[in-house]
Amino acid sequence: MTDDSMQSIREIPVGVSVELGRTSMPLPVAVDLPPGAVVELDCDADDPVDLFVNGRLFASGVLVLIDDEWALRIDRVHARPSRPATAR
Repeated sequence: MTDDSMQSIREIPVGVSVELGRTSMPLPVAVDLPPGAVVELDCDADDPVDLFVNGRLFASGVLVLIDDEWALRIDRVHARPSRPATAR
């Protein structure tokens, strides 16, 4: 690849998200959650988290705190990204 094509690839926007856990609740309960509400998830704080790129599972790792900022230490990059995540 040329430097120009590499620069073009670097400029493509991608959506990146990390899933810490999940929970289920009726919509009226979710709508009525006040600011600062605590919602229990189906995992522990030190459980692995999933990294999604454009809605597809891309990697897994653990959350780490570096200089008061949260980061993801990637432990595994998945060989084949999954299909985009859907609501369960």
